[in-house]
Amino acid sequence: MGEISYRSIFPNNNIPSEEFQFKSITLKERLMEEISSLIDRVDFTEISSRILQLEFKIKVEQDPINTLLQQLEEKSKINNEVNT
Repeated sequence: MGEISYRSIFPNNNIPSEEFQFKSITLKERLMEEISSLIDRVDFTEISSRILQLEFKIKVEQDPINTLLQQLEEKSKINNEVNT
């Protein structure tokens, strides 16, 4: 069995020439690649459930009746502490 060397693979330095063309990636293309990579790894069910929780919390906080009830609860706590 012969020894494998550069000259045995490419006799007389007859190396095939390959042309490589380099195209620079734009920022938009790079961002699109990163976004698609993130999409493959992200758990959207967790994100959507957290968004729904936040939306509900905001709706509750903006409800005037709920605000009144919270104020009444705080007043009753203060009154209970004073009476105790």
